[in-house]
Amino acid sequence: LMVNEPAIASQLAGRVYATNDGYTFNFNESVWKLSRSQRINWKLLKPHVTNAFMQAFKSVIAEYAISSSAAHTRSSYERLKHYCEWGSSQGEQVSEIRAQSLANYRAFLGKRREWYVGVIAGLVRRWNELGYSGLGDGLLTMLDGWTISGNVKGEAVQLQSPTQGALTDLEFEALYSAVVAAYEVGELLLSDFVLMMLSAFSGRRPAQLADLQAQDLVEAQASDGLTEYVLNVPRRKVRGGTFRSEFKVFALNVENGRAVKSLIELNAERLKKLDAPESVLGPHELPLFPKWSEVEHYIALCPEERYRMPADVLHLSSAAMSKRIAKIAQQVGAISERTGAPLEIFPMRLRRTTGTRAAREGLGVLVIAEILDHTDTQNAGVYVENIPEHVDAINRAVAQQIAPIAQAFSGKLVETEEDASRGDDPSSRIRSGSGNVMGNCGHFGFCGALAPLACYTCKSFQAWVHGPHQEVLDGLLADNERVSRLTGDPQMTNIMHRTILAITRVIQLCDERERKLGTF
Repeated sequence: LMVNEPAIASQLAGRVYATNDGYTFNFNESVWKLSRSQRINWKLLKPHVTNAFMQAFKSVIAEYAISSSAAHTRSSYERLKHYCEWGSSQGEQVSEIRAQSLANYRAFLGKRREWYVGVIAGLVRRWNELGYSGLGDGLLTMLDGWTISGNVKGEAVQLQSPTQGALTDLEFEALYSAVVAAYEVGELLLSDFVLMMLSAFSGRRPAQLADLQAQDLVEAQASDGLTEYVLNVPRRKVRGGTFRSEFKVFALNVENGRAVKSLIELNAERLKKLDAPESVLGPHELPLFPKWSEVEHYIALCPEERYRMPADVLHLSSAAMSKRIAKIAQQVGAISERTGAPLEIFPMRLRRTTGTRAAREGLGVLVIAEILDHTDTQNAGVYVENIPEHVDAINRAVAQQIAPIAQAFSGKLVETEEDASRGDDPSSRIRSGSGNVMGNCGHFGFCGALAPLACYTCKSFQAWVHGPHQEVLDGLLADNERVSRLTGDPQMTNIMHRTILAITRVIQLCDERERKLGTF
């Protein structure tokens, strides 16, 4: 039974809808803002459809907007918009979704994009339930007889793509080391450091990190007296879930926990300078990564206006968080040993890395799904089915080839001790296990790193050209072989791969320098 569309159109004109995220839109508006990250621009669809079809489509999407997530609503709109763009390219504006036309569209998409039709099928069924016109004869019967392939899952992981897939252990260590080094010398803000650490180690989506607030950090004393930190991370992609309605606990190591705590304190100090009463905005309610322009605007509003604001208005959008993560990675410039170029980092790649590293440790599908905060296991299976063994034990031959590319050694060479910073300070000398001096430390503060191995990947290390670096490498390789033999687990030695590359690179640079000096 079809609805009386002229009467419905008149009734809907000017109607205001409210989404689950607290955003409102007017049916007649050209742009509907569904959440801080999702919006629909109807002007982009207008050239491709008739006015009657447009009104019916808007009516259906409006129902989606108040009953489904903003992301699902936007996805449904985008998929049918793509069909309409294709349909209008065939000769005329789309006035209804016809069975033959949709079948041709499915053939046009091919197997890889066939899942588009699966989204449209769900939209069509809802459209039919609501009773609006715009559906051709036989359309539902045809859809009921189809078996539509889902979205291809985990392709970048399966193909071990060097630009899209999971990072190797060496790449992950390179990224981590570059972020830490940049923060230590003041090149990264504390908020940028915390964002990269949470992205790299938690595997959470940008939207989840954007939803975090100061009150989500929990600090507790363990039975052994040590301080422990956990984050209550808001969940996303939960059917029927609203903004910060569900949480999942994620444990932080002490260093990252302290960094998050420091960021919360820094944000509270900045909020205090804005003279915001706690009755308006308390420090505990402040996002971990605030949109400060909105914070200032929110404080200045009168109570009535403030009450009408969406709950997530002070938080950055998912897109803004993703851009920020990519920008930070570009800034630190970590190098891939596979491509020899700066690592291409984006949030999904870090999630793929988290899943891959978990699978490499022997964890099962259910555990990986829990780690990545999936609501089911259909996406987690790809990691277990394709455990990457592309990070083999690094032997001398392999290390010689990739050491110049990996750039694990970030210090400098010095001809003599007199050329070193702090060369006149005997306490700056770094010795090998046998007691031979191999270089100097240029760092003036306290360092708790394990010398001499940790020194090779440190910016403050000044390696002597004639230092016993080969002795250090031989000892490390022998230790790795012994550990691997005793444990039967090659993953136990992966932690030293980057150090092996750094020492190998120092040896290469020393050889090159000695050749130039004519002493080789």
